[in-house]
Amino acid sequence: VESLEACGLKVTQATVEVVMKEIDKNCSGDIDIHEFVEFFRNLEELSRFDVKSQQQAQFLTFICNICFVIHIIIVSVLLMSFINLEGNGEDDNYLIMKNMLFAFSAVLAFLLMFVICLPAIRLTLGQSLAQWQRAYEAEVSKRLK
Repeated sequence: VESLEACGLKVTQATVEVVMKEIDKNCSGDIDIHEFVEFFRNLEELSRFDVKSQQQAQFLTFICNICFVIHIIIVSVLLMSFINLEGNGEDDNYLIMKNMLFAFSAVLAFLLMFVICLPAIRLTLGQSLAQWQRAYEAEVSKRLK
């Protein structure tokens, strides 16, 4: 524990014991070279999985952004076509265009929430929400003691 604290890591004895039990698979009390190598291979695999997850999240964000831009273009074209449409409100083309415009506008509003509003909320309130969560957890743990 002292060595890890000297490296700048804040750990507890319980954390060290859990990690040591995870490394020592056969519960012999000492860590064999095979157990040591297997543990660090597992850590490396977890880090690769984390990188892959981050790449997938970036790809999905890119896809959502592209869909948002495409829907803006589609709604704009439909709106211009709807405005230029000569109909009395009973025509089939008028009703079809109106329904398409409403449907694409609803999807655009949904994408607006996920592509623009939620990231903006995370940027503005993210740190405050994290601090509020930590303060709440500290208060709950203090009351439970």
